[in-house]
Amino acid sequence: MQDTPNSGEPRSPSGWPSTPASAGAGLRLAAVLAAALGLAAALCSAWFQDMTTDEPLHLAWSRRLLESGATGRTRNEYFESKTPVSVVNVLARKAARRAFGAGDPRLLLFCARLPTVAEFAALLAVMALLARRWLDARTAALAVIACALDPSLIAHASLATVDVPYALAHLLGLAAALAFARDPSPRRGLVLGLALGLAFAVKLTAFLLLPAVGLALLVTRREGRWTGRAARVAAGLGLAALAAALALCAAYGFAGVARPLAETAWSSRPMAFVARW
Repeated sequence: MQDTPNSGEPRSPSGWPSTPASAGAGLRLAAVLAAALGLAAALCSAWFQDMTTDEPLHLAWSRRLLESGATGRTRNEYFESKTPVSVVNVLARKAARRAFGAGDPRLLLFCARLPTVAEFAALLAVMALLARRWLDARTAALAVIACALDPSLIAHASLATVDVPYALAHLLGLAAALAFARDPSPRRGLVLGLALGLAFAVKLTAFLLLPAVGLALLVTRREGRWTGRAARVAAGLGLAALAAALALCAAYGFAGVARPLAETAWSSRPMAFVARW
């Protein structure tokens, strides 16, 4: 008879052998220490690092949106990919200027970067919660350690740019898509729409999330989770589209909403064709 030493070993939902309590506590402590180290490194870099080439552009475009409602990008080629998520960095800089004055540029830049460090902390927290919910505590701890000590994430978390907010928005969008696909409902469709709207407000490449939503729906449909739920799926997707549009419009301060398409100089040929109608 073949020896199978692990056949009776208890396993967690993720398929890993169950971790002893002492080892689990040690892993959780390691995750907490890794998160603290990653955040501390981001804060130090936010203070000591000089302003990068891209930061003034993100701050300038978002400041213009905040103060005048202007959303155009064609007059300045460097504004082509800028999005309103950096408004929070502009607001932090304005608050620092009111509190401390304009005498210390390094302090103002540091305060403008603080929202990105906070978004890094939120990314780690969401990662831990989702991994624990979908898999187990051991996987959650390992995921937090991997993300918290990622040099690229730490570096971008110290800047007033959109990469870390996009990582957070992307994770929230994927989580919302999976939750909706597993149990479609109008409420979960609303959450999915808000997450997608947030992702589009952070980075224009958020359209890459849409195939992921379709893939999640396709997989769960083949698993038979949609049985008798076609109406709920349709209602949820309708609410998702509406919520995404409203969230995106709100991020831009509803600038240009209800303006005729023909009044915009479209560089996109399909949009220019639609505007003629």
